[in-house]
Formats: sequence, structure tokens, C-alpha cells
Amino acid sequence: MAVVVTYAHDEEGKRLAGSLVAVLRARGLVVLWDGDLKVENVSSQPAWMIASIRDNLVVCVLSPDYARNFGVKSPAGGRRGVQFESHLVIEKFYNQCEATNCPIVPVAAPGFAAEDAPELLRSMTISRYDPDTGEGAEEIAVRLRRLGACEAPAPGRDPDDVLRDLRSASAGADAVPELMREWLRLVERGVVDHEHIVAALPVVEDAAAGGGGAQLLEEVTYRVLAGLNTRAGPGGDRRAKALVLIGGLGWLLRRRREFRLAEAVVTEGVELARQLGEPTIAALGLACLAHVHRGLAEDTTGRARTDHLRTALAEAGEAVKLLEEVGDRTREIGVCEHVYAHVWFTRYLLLGGRRSLNRAHALAERAAGHLAQRMTEHPELILLRAEISVRAGDFARAEQLVDRAVRALTATVNHTATSASLVGRAHMVFAWIHRRTCPARAGKSVEKALKIFDEAGLSRAADCSRWFLLTLDPRSAGIRARDVAVLERICPDVRVRLLAVEERRRRSLEKIQAPWRPCSVWRDIVRSVRGSAAGTPDR
Repeated sequence: MAVVVTYAHDEEGKRLAGSLVAVLRARGLVVLWDGDLKVENVSSQPAWMIASIRDNLVVCVLSPDYARNFGVKSPAGGRRGVQFESHLVIEKFYNQCEATNCPIVPVAAPGFAAEDAPELLRSMTISRYDPDTGEGAEEIAVRLRRLGACEAPAPGRDPDDVLRDLRSASAGADAVPELMREWLRLVERGVVDHEHIVAALPVVEDAAAGGGGAQLLEEVTYRVLAGLNTRAGPGGDRRAKALVLIGGLGWLLRRRREFRLAEAVVTEGVELARQLGEPTIAALGLACLAHVHRGLAEDTTGRARTDHLRTALAEAGEAVKLLEEVGDRTREIGVCEHVYAHVWFTRYLLLGGRRSLNRAHALAERAAGHLAQRMTEHPELILLRAEISVRAGDFARAEQLVDRAVRALTATVNHTATSASLVGRAHMVFAWIHRRTCPARAGKSVEKALKIFDEAGLSRAADCSRWFLLTLDPRSAGIRARDVAVLERICPDVRVRLLAVEERRRRSLEKIQAPWRPCSVWRDIVRSVRGSAAGTPDR
């Protein structure tokens, strides 16, 4: 039999369960938990849980939320997953025929009071496990083996071979997800040491950034962190943790636009890297922080927006300077220059200024030169260069670049939110190119982009698409081309512009008297709607 781990998704439960899964697998046991569902492509979680608890040994991870919801029948509220799983555990307990060898093993942290456990589990021996030190793991493994827990098969290929294949595969290629799963299985079995963890994370992040495995990167990140928390050791562990925080957890949180949490996580990683004297890791962390503050600038207005942009520029600039000082002229400096260019371009979009556009262009071209040494296409950078060319009025070059980006995206067939957003951006570049020569074609491109952004939950990108559609036919929104020009001049925030148009329409319907000068009208409307826009942050 395998071992299935049930737990509550509160802070204590996730920390204890993730660490316990890692240490049991490291001791050769076959362990099932809901962290595998994305990787294994499970179509029905209830059916998977019913079969898992019915056919295997069960470890119940005790935490405050698990204890409160165990055996509870509540139609609404509470931890419904725990409530469902606990009834399966109770049924398993009463269906067992033997007087001994109960197939249910409760596990709790050392500080968990036995009297707080559910009554059914309180009657059993509660095993103790400390996720910080790993103490108690061997005792739990022995107990499970005596109950019939089966051993995992012997590890497959050598980790070096898997890493070599990952490095040689093109980002987003069909082989990459399976290679990532293979590496993940090695992590689960405990045969990947810290050196391999450190070496693999940038490779796995590249694959995820190429659109092929953000979910797998999430699995790798959380399992590696769980493994690191159970292993003692100074230098190597701290270096690995810095990389995981920056290239794994920080990357994921930034992609989800959980910027405040991402800032805290990446800052910790940068501080670790600096303490260890690792300038390259620190530089990549600073580049990630620059992306975080760029995102925060998009989500704020006024002085806060300016401050975030200033911080992002300082962090990206420091990242490039650090790598220049250590003589780096390869992938890492190209990545940091890409981020630096993106921040300058965002500054141009939000605040205007030809200088910002020129700086973005120069840095994007430098990044392309450095990244070309890797002999792989980078659709995100190519699209950024195309967007910069469009704003600079170089439509021929923009069309060449966006064609390259589309070919690269087509070669990496996948259906992730990351790749979808890149395809949406490509449609928007096509719309900019054709807006004057063929407005109807531009409109179709924007509609395609808008559909992609809405489905991916990218609200700011969707708002930009809506505003672009409005500028193609202002009369459909009840305004004139002159009004569009005024709004774009006085209000850089696209979301506020859209709200202002709606407010103008409402005032027209209600026949509210307005100042006679159009600019004064729009300034008054923008002031009135800006507060409501600030209260609904972008995704």
C-alpha cells in the first residue's frame, strides 16, 4: 500500500504536510497527496481522494483547522476538503476488521496538544514530527512500513543526465514538461542533492517562462523548500534557498501579481545572496524586485506610481551594474537588461517622455545581443522590442519582430496563461501597425487580444485593448477624436480613461450641466472617477 497524506490548507497544515511528504519519499516510501494533482492531471479530486483513502494507509496531519473541521458536516463555510476527507477516514476506521494495525496514523508538530485532536484520532498514538529539524521522520517511516507501506521503485536516470537534457531542449518544447516531471520525481525520491537543486532551478524557471510549466515550477519550488527546511547545513542550503526564493517562489508570486508578498520573499533571497557573497544571484533577485515594483507602478497612481518606477529603475540598474562588475556578459546580464528595458518602457507608457522610450530601445537591443549568445528565441523580449518600435513609429521593423515572435510562440505549442498573454500582446502590436492603413484589420486584432486577456484574467491588458478599440471609433462611445486626444494628454491611466468615458455618458444622459471648455469637462470627470479606479487594483 501507498501512504496518502490528508491535511488542512492552513499555514501549519501546509508546512507540516509538505515537509512530511518530502522526508517520507526521501526514505523510499510511496506517498500520495493533493500536491500531485496538477502534475498527475487528475480530473476528479473527490474520486481521487475516495480511492486513495480507501486503498492506502492514511496519515492525518493535525493542525488547528484540521482538528476544528474533522468529522464536521457543514453545508457552507469551514474547510470543506477536510470535512469530506475526514468522513472517508472515519468510514475507513470503522470498516477495518483487525484489532491491531490500524491503517490510520495521526501526526502532529511537537507543540500540538493531544487534547486538541479530534476524539477519534485522540484514541490513537499521535506521532510527532518537527518540520524544522526533521526529528520524528524516521520513527514515522518505520511505523508506516510495519503497517505495510510499499517502497518506491529505484531511482531512474542520473540527475546530471536530466539536467543536460533540460538545458539542451528549447524552452517550451514538447519534451520540456516531461523532463521537468522527471526531475521532480528525482526531487521526491530524495536523490537530488543541493548542487543539483541549485543547478536545475534556473533551467526549470526558463522552461516555465517559455510557457511550458508554471504549475510544475510551483510544485518544484514548494517541494524543494520543504526539503531544505528538513536538512541542516550552512552554505549550500542557504545558497539553494536564495535561488528558490528568487527564481521559484518569487517568480510565481510575481506572475500571480501578488506583488507585496513577492517583494518580501525576493528581498529575503537577495539578502541571503549578499551575505554569501553571490553577486549573480543577488543581481537576478534585484531584477525580480524591479519587475515587482514595475507591476506595483501599474497598479497605483500619482506619487506612489512615480516612487515605484524610481525604485524599479534603481533596482534594475543595480542588477546590471553588479553583473558588469563581475565580468558577466552572458545570459544573466541579458535577462537583467531585458527587465531594465521593460521598466523604462513602462515608465514611458505611464508617464510619457521620449527619453524613457529611447532608453528602453537601447537596453532592449543590448539584451537581445547578449541573449543571442544562447542561440534560442525569446518571444517576450522580441515582443517588447516590437512594442518599442511601434511607439517609435518604425512600423516595418515592428512587423518583422512580431512575425519572429509569433513563429517562436507557434513553435512552442502550449496553453498556459503566460503564452496566451504573449499571443495577446502580438495581436496588439499587429493592431498598432495597421490602425492607420486598415482600421478594420486592426479592430479584429484587438478583439482577439481582448478575448485572450479577459480569459487569462489580465485586466490591465484588457483595459488597454478596450481603450484601443475606443480610439478606432470614438463616436461609438459618444465622444470625438478630440476628446480622445485630451484624455490621453491629461490622464495616463487607461482604466481611469475608460471610467471617465462612462461617467461622461452618464452625465450626458442625465443632462448634467458641464463647463463649456472640453478640457475642463474632462479634468473634472477624471478627478471624480480617479478615486474609484484606485480602489480596484489590476491583476
